[in-house]
Amino acid sequence: MKKRTTEQEIQDVMAEEKNRGKRKIDREAQILNRQFKEDFFQLVREGDVKRFKSFLNAHGLQEGSEKYQKVMELWQISQKQKKR
Repeated sequence: MKKRTTEQEIQDVMAEEKNRGKRKIDREAQILNRQFKEDFFQLVREGDVKRFKSFLNAHGLQEGSEKYQKVMELWQISQKQKKR
């Protein structure tokens, strides 16, 4: 959804330098995880349930699964609290 900023790229390089010689860190996985979280919370803030469901499906959560149901329950709670 958002493009990576120069600041994020600088932080990534600094983290790699800091960890040089230590156990390998999967930077790409960290970047994808960060982007997933940003996109997830952006969709929660927007409140568009159709886009949110599409996002869940695109990331492997199938409608009707236990995990999907739990996430949708949390979605409903968050949307109710936003209206207060």
